[in-house]
Amino acid sequence: HESNAILTKDGSTMIFARGNDGSKKGALDVDIYSTTRQPDGTWGEAQLLNINNPEAWDACPVLSADEKTLYFASNREGGNGGVDIYK
Repeated sequence: HESNAILTKDGSTMIFARGNDGSKKGALDVDIYSTTRQPDGTWGEAQLLNINNPEAWDACPVLSADEKTLYFASNREGGNGGVDIYK
């Protein structure tokens, strides 16, 4: 399952949430990935972003207007509630 795909303004990078691959249990099975458009127009192999927490659900990526900040939702420990917004 892949969702919440966002593209950079130039269309060269896609960031998205991917889950339900069976690698983790239940709601933990969602992480954020990125991929880049190849010269032939296809997308390269998706790369797991280093912002992910293996013990948490990380999803809903959004880029700031200047594309310098990635916001995402996570239920990782140390937050203020069940699911919090991180950058």
